[in-house]
Amino acid sequence: MTKVKILIFILLISTKVFSQLTKEERNNTVADCKNAVEIHHYKQTDIQFSGSYGYIDELNDINPLLNEVNSVWIKLNPHLNGEMTIEFQPIENYNFEYYLFKDPVGNFCANDFENIKLDLLIKQGEIIFSENEKINTVSSIKIDVNNEMTTGFYLLLHTKEIHQKTLKLNFFLEGEIETEPIYVQNYKKNATLKSVKIKLRDKYSNEGVLGNVTISGLKMDNLLFLGSDFIFDAYNTRNCQININAEGYFLYNENLKILNGNDNLIKIELEPLAPGKKLKLEGLSFKLNSKDFLPISYLALKRLLEFMIINSSVRIEIQGHVNAPGNKTSSKAKKLSEGRAKNAYLYLVRNGVDKERITYIGKGATEMINPNPKTHKEEELNRRVEILITG
Repeated sequence: MTKVKILIFILLISTKVFSQLTKEERNNTVADCKNAVEIHHYKQTDIQFSGSYGYIDELNDINPLLNEVNSVWIKLNPHLNGEMTIEFQPIENYNFEYYLFKDPVGNFCANDFENIKLDLLIKQGEIIFSENEKINTVSSIKIDVNNEMTTGFYLLLHTKEIHQKTLKLNFFLEGEIETEPIYVQNYKKNATLKSVKIKLRDKYSNEGVLGNVTISGLKMDNLLFLGSDFIFDAYNTRNCQININAEGYFLYNENLKILNGNDNLIKIELEPLAPGKKLKLEGLSFKLNSKDFLPISYLALKRLLEFMIINSSVRIEIQGHVNAPGNKTSSKAKKLSEGRAKNAYLYLVRNGVDKERITYIGKGATEMINPNPKTHKEEELNRRVEILITG
């Protein structure tokens, strides 16, 4: 009876926490279908339970007798003609359920789960571990990708226990793997326009890097691409921005200069992750003299969340900095910078990242890039949040 009361208490706290979040925060949790973790490397990956049910109780939408407690959604698109086997290997013994759906036309999570129907559920099961079973016990499911006639799959992992433990997923692909579309993607459609060719390369080895790419300004907004080389039409635009998230590399964001009268070849060198390296988190903005995010910041926070999920073994320190010339020892500046770093930390933790992987610190005005700023741009460079790789 005591255990039941404790569980109810935890659930009430979790519900209260999520009710206090803004709409932008609630819609960026991997516990909800529309923000599923997308798998790109079909070998082994570590998936961490979110510790909550997110903003929408999708299990209850599937079956009124079920209630979602602790879950994570995973998107699978293996580009395979054949069979895919998924092995589940918990790091610790705990019970969990899985629900595998097919996505026939690519809008599985549209409109906050409204379009998901039970006829898309192709496999489900419960994996129960007893105390005398070994921790490395493995269970698996097999999917005949050809027979499903689908653009991809969604896997819902769910446990009735409140925790953020890790589950190893091992993938085994049998058959013909469509490798070419994964790496080189040609989206050129208009023969009268010049082209934009983008290449992702390792900064030091010059080898191709497989990354998640979004690009705005080339009539490809709000689309996610996966590859190392891309070809687009060169439209006349003043504002073209590219965002890249690749496993083993820092986040990359840059405004591109596109010339519509010429062919454009853009080579992007990505910085490999290593302890001690630091990155400024671009696109993160706060209200004036406040630790609260401006709404535009949630795009940057979502990219950081995906970065932490894709690089599941990385540990970081979030460092807050403010613009306060002549006030390096100011306790107010230090408190403000710490509050901003803490809010970024809380966003990641609330959305399923293990808090043991993250620390945060406020640097105040002790490390200003421009100690005596003369322009608004120089002030903005001082006012920043940085990510330090600690392990």
